[in-house]
Amino acid sequence: MEDIPSPRTFNRWASIRVPDEVHDEISVIARVEGRTIASQVRVILDAWKRQNLSRNDLAFLSAELAAYRTRVKTAKERAEAAERALREIAKENYLPPGRQPKPGHVVGLRSNVEDTEE
Repeated sequence: MEDIPSPRTFNRWASIRVPDEVHDEISVIARVEGRTIASQVRVILDAWKRQNLSRNDLAFLSAELAAYRTRVKTAKERAEAAERALREIAKENYLPPGRQPKPGHVVGLRSNVEDTEE
């Protein structure tokens, strides 16, 4: 029975670009073997690593992968924090209809707003 990846595996998908003939061949092999394309790529990668990498190579690859995932996670966390901050700023500085920025002031700051309705 094929191993099923953990749910964490499915929270981020990435695309890889391959020539059409490679994609077609992987698709056919996956269908014949009863796998998804993603599972077939995993089988191919695991087989290649077993055949071509030494223990030292695998240890190096593992360390590099851990460092890469840390960088990606950190960058993703920074992007998410920035997005949350921008949403909060937008929520705090929402100007309802009839309110406009005071002339000469920074747009978007609540203290720089005057009522235009009379």
